[in-house]
Amino acid sequence: METNPQSIRMTPSKISVLLLMAMCGLSNAQIGAPPTPTVEAPTGPSLEDTQRWISEKVQAVRIAYTEINSITTFPIKFKDCEMTSTSYRVTTNAVTGATIDVRETSITNLAELDENAMIIHDLPPSEETGKNPGYSRLWIYSLGKQDLISWRQDANPPFINAPRPRMRDSVYFYFQGREMAERSKTAFQHTIRLCVKRSADRKAAEPPKPKEIF
Repeated sequence: METNPQSIRMTPSKISVLLLMAMCGLSNAQIGAPPTPTVEAPTGPSLEDTQRWISEKVQAVRIAYTEINSITTFPIKFKDCEMTSTSYRVTTNAVTGATIDVRETSITNLAELDENAMIIHDLPPSEETGKNPGYSRLWIYSLGKQDLISWRQDANPPFINAPRPRMRDSVYFYFQGREMAERSKTAFQHTIRLCVKRSADRKAAEPPKPKEIF
C-alpha cells in the first residue's frame, strides 16, 4: 500500500502551528511550580524509637544542689517532630516551703535544627551542676542560628521580675558524662534527618501550586 505524499507534507502553516504549540507547552512548564527535591530516607531506628531513647536519657539526669536543698529534673516530650524540653527545679525551704522554677524550651519542627551545629561542653563542678563533677552539656543550634526556638520561665510562687518569653537560636541538655552526651548527639542528628525527610514527604504530597509569573 502506497502512502500519499500529500498526507505527510508539512506546509508552512502546519509548521507554525506546531511551533506555537511547543512554545505554549514550554511556557506552561516554566510557570508551573518547580518539583520538590526528594530526600533520601535515613537508615536506622524509627523516629518514635529514637525519640523514646532520647527521652529516657534526658529524663534520667537529676542535678542535686545539696547546699540549698534543691533538685532539677528535665522532662522532655515529643509529638511527631515537635519537641518541648523543660527544666523543672524544686527548692525546699523550712521557712518558705517549696519553690518551683520551670523553664520551658520548645520547637515546632525538629527539621529546623542544624545536625552539624552541635557542641558538647564538659562542665567543671560549679553552681550550674550543684558542684557535682562529671556533667556534660549538649548545645544544639537552629539552621542559620535563627531565633526559631521559644523559651519561657515560670515559677511558683511567681517571680517579681520574671523574664519575658523570647525566641532563641539554641537548646541544650545535660548528661552524666561525655560518652552519653556523644551518644545523645548522634540520636538527635538521626532525629533531625528523619524529620527533614518527613517534612519533605509532606511537602511533596501537597497539590502543586502554579507559580506566579511576576
